[in-house]
Amino acid sequence: MSKSIPNHKTYKTIDEQIKYLKESKKIIVDKEDEHWFIDVNYITLINPYKDFLVNGKDSNGNHIYPNYVNYKELLKIMNLELQFSDVLYKDIRNFERKFKNVTFSILCKRYVQEQQDIYCLNYVNEIYNFNNQYSIEKNNKSILKYPMFCTRLFNTLTKSGYIEKDYDSQSRVDLLQKIYCLGTGLKIDDCKVDTKNKLITHYVNRNRIAPLWTIPNALTLGEISMIFSMLDESIQNEIYCVMQNKTFFNKDSKFEYQKLSKYTGKIEYIRNMRNVINHYEPIFPTLVATINNKAKLIKSS
Repeated sequence: MSKSIPNHKTYKTIDEQIKYLKESKKIIVDKEDEHWFIDVNYITLINPYKDFLVNGKDSNGNHIYPNYVNYKELLKIMNLELQFSDVLYKDIRNFERKFKNVTFSILCKRYVQEQQDIYCLNYVNEIYNFNNQYSIEKNNKSILKYPMFCTRLFNTLTKSGYIEKDYDSQSRVDLLQKIYCLGTGLKIDDCKVDTKNKLITHYVNRNRIAPLWTIPNALTLGEISMIFSMLDESIQNEIYCVMQNKTFFNKDSKFEYQKLSKYTGKIEYIRNMRNVINHYEPIFPTLVATINNKAKLIKSS
């Protein structure tokens, strides 16, 4: 490999980073603040906040730093963001906890009402039978018998309704297999999940099958969102009514898919913010990117 790679930056020690900041970006780091370059990654310290200090770009596309500034000014912004992230994390946590509980509570209620499955265990057989059938008839989806909670497995939401499309279908099948493994402790195809969630393992060890209401304890917000996207409209609406005290149906009893599209887009945005905060990444760039390009929110979700 060539020693010189165009457009790539060489690694710098902490002393070199501090010198580079002063010479290239007019950012002065005092001795008492040097520990931040040990505690936090350089790009997390500088990149999210440098736009607050620049005055446009030159003809080569490089940022222009008009004045020298002490790094303490960036620390003020970073500390403000940390406080904001702490508050935001609590709201996201509360939403995630409620969304998980509401989704699976309504699913369990449906299993009881429609299948007289008072123990909420039928989901295991449904996934097992579907998986076996899918391995044989994956190209003939019209004859597949889906589990109750994923009748829209091979459908993609648009603002005017669902269309049949294989977008991300393998990820959804993988999620079903994961749920089966969680609920039984068994392997299905090449999928084997070892969970340390004590609530689920308690039921598996005692009764061989964990009831459906325990499963969300081992699922991520993204996985819960994926399950929500696979539900039929009546279940989605019931969840939405509890979560938002609103309905997806208009005055003429017509289902408004545009509302559903916006809601799933918001869930995706919340999931993204959750991941950013949990991985100790700056949240400001995520917020600014959304403000600058709102259309991307729904499209990417």
